[in-house]
Amino acid sequence: MLTKLNNSFLWVNGNGTGLIQIDLKSKPFLTIPAQTTIGPITVSTLTKRVWSLKNQLWFVNHNNPYSLNHIDLEKWTGESFQFTNENKKLLISDAYSLDNENFFVGSIENQIIHFNVKTGKQAEIDVPFSNKVASKFSSQNLSGVASRSKTRSLWFGNRFQFFQLSKNHIAKNSFSITDTSGYGNYMWQMNAVSDSLRYGVWFTMGGKLGFHSFSTQQNEYITFKEVGKSDNKHIELIQRNDALNQNLWICTENGLLYFEPETGRSRYFDKRKGLPDNFTYGLLIDKNENLWIPTNRGLARASIEIDALGLPELIFKNFTVKDGLQSNEFNTFGYSEDDFGRFWLSGIGGINMFYPDSIIDDSSLPKPIIKQLLVSNQPIETDTVVSLKKHFTLSHENRDLTLEYTGIYFRRAEDVTYAYKLTGFDEDWIYSGKENRVRYTNLKPGVYKFSLKAANYDAVWSEPISVWITILTPFWLSWWFISLFVLALIGIIFGIIRYYSFLKVKQLLRELEKKELINKERSRIAQDLHDEIGANLTQIAMLSELVNQENSDSSSGKVSLTKVAEAAKSGVNNLSEIVWSLNPKHDNLEKVVSYIQEYTENFFKYSNIRVLFDIQENVPDVTIASDIRHALLMCIKEALNNALKYSEATTIWLHISTENNRLRIIIQDNGIGFTLSEELNKGNGIGHILSRIHRFNGTAQIETSPNNGCEVKFELLLRS
Repeated sequence: MLTKLNNSFLWVNGNGTGLIQIDLKSKPFLTIPAQTTIGPITVSTLTKRVWSLKNQLWFVNHNNPYSLNHIDLEKWTGESFQFTNENKKLLISDAYSLDNENFFVGSIENQIIHFNVKTGKQAEIDVPFSNKVASKFSSQNLSGVASRSKTRSLWFGNRFQFFQLSKNHIAKNSFSITDTSGYGNYMWQMNAVSDSLRYGVWFTMGGKLGFHSFSTQQNEYITFKEVGKSDNKHIELIQRNDALNQNLWICTENGLLYFEPETGRSRYFDKRKGLPDNFTYGLLIDKNENLWIPTNRGLARASIEIDALGLPELIFKNFTVKDGLQSNEFNTFGYSEDDFGRFWLSGIGGINMFYPDSIIDDSSLPKPIIKQLLVSNQPIETDTVVSLKKHFTLSHENRDLTLEYTGIYFRRAEDVTYAYKLTGFDEDWIYSGKENRVRYTNLKPGVYKFSLKAANYDAVWSEPISVWITILTPFWLSWWFISLFVLALIGIIFGIIRYYSFLKVKQLLRELEKKELINKERSRIAQDLHDEIGANLTQIAMLSELVNQENSDSSSGKVSLTKVAEAAKSGVNNLSEIVWSLNPKHDNLEKVVSYIQEYTENFFKYSNIRVLFDIQENVPDVTIASDIRHALLMCIKEALNNALKYSEATTIWLHISTENNRLRIIIQDNGIGFTLSEELNKGNGIGHILSRIHRFNGTAQIETSPNNGCEVKFELLLRS
């Protein structure tokens, strides 16, 4: 029994549940609950196909009894139709009609019945099955859809074929289904029939991923195997969207798929994108091009926005039993739009009806309130809520804060969600869902602004409220203390640097004084050697010459005196070299190079050997210690002496250069050369050259062979 009391409420008699009140005004969804009896009709939890024409509601109960049911929405009366064949009740699987008179009913027994409501006549439609085995199957076998052409012709499909019905209800244009895709061995559902030459009939096979298009004019199958997610196992619906260039929306158990047959582009939408559940049963499109999608966890409304790639993005708003739905779970094929623009949906809790335009987002907003501020889990006592105090000042020890908040909302307070942001700590808003407290630990001293906003169940956000929290800086972290500390530290560092600089300068002065004393002593020794011993040797040499002239007649005496003179001259030269090496005025590299060049010229001045020089210009201004100068001069003297005595050379080359802080000296001749190993074994001056250079971590190389001249190379590291 169903009674309409007034415009606000509908009272129905539940089957064993007593009277049920349906609020027609407060909630936009009209619900006819499951187990409701209207005359002979009992609304099933498995109401499969549901549609309405001219205020006449039709639906199929897909359990016992299997029946086609009718409710007159104006008279609130109901009637149920069952079908028989040879006195045996047929199990109704589906039904379809373009009017309220002629119905085409499919049975699990693989029959299609034409039923006229006015006359009550039933007649089986003769369908020439292409596969006789079809009659042995006992599951879903009929899918009906009207074409989108002006004639609105009807198409039906069963397991192994699909066909068109003529005006006189005769099956024509029958086409066999050949499944070569491996997705199944029977048709699951046929959808979106059009007059397109390329895409005529869309259908799925075996309920598995992959779907097909068949052009009735070109007799051509097109199979789409891998589209979207590869883990989809079941396609519930293929719906064409004329506003999107007749591209497809495909409802699956793993979400909603958008697919462009011509380009192959696709985009998936699932729970992560905003759907209430991934199992989508179907899809309806309202006049504003919004999508309505029944799922296993509620009804989704999706508005479409086109992105820069030309693909749709969906913005979801979800509805549940709290909004007036019969339940959160819907039934397969239980959706339709009637001629008044109303949407009908069936689920396990009954049947819903609503006008899509009447679903308006709630404009009332919750009022966010910051209730309490806790410091180290201890509440701060205030005479009102925290958000009305506006500002709190805390000591530097209070760095562990907890804020508790709520949203005042009287419609659906349990669905209020929150977002907060602590400016100075959080970079962006934190969306915390229904969580109504937040804790911050180890906050640094500073000024913080805690902001809170709340959203109603339509995800419309309130204006944020704020409270300021200042955590004082300890004196040792204040700017004036840090400034004083830095200044004191700089003073200490400056004092230490100044003290050590003073010590270093003092030590340097002592070293300079010591070095100056040494240089003075070297100069004195050099001067004394030159003045005393040099003068004596010179005097000996002169006297020897004089005696030699006076006794020119005595040959033996002349020889002796000549040797004395030569020894004296040699002593003078050696003394001159020693004095040069000791004199600190000659410690500069430039003067050393100049002396070596002058010495070499004088050495071969009275010989027949020509001397060629290759001297680097602009030698570095570095100091050469006296011991190194002396060793270097001795090595050069030994090499020049060997060349003069033994080489029989006509030309001597002297190369002096610097590279990478090293001094390189090369002495070459074009003489007769010698065997190096033999000369080394004799223990003559060649060995002295090598030992002197090695003593100062230098290198000495001698390259020679008989008749190939000789080359002596020295290298010494220059001290900076």
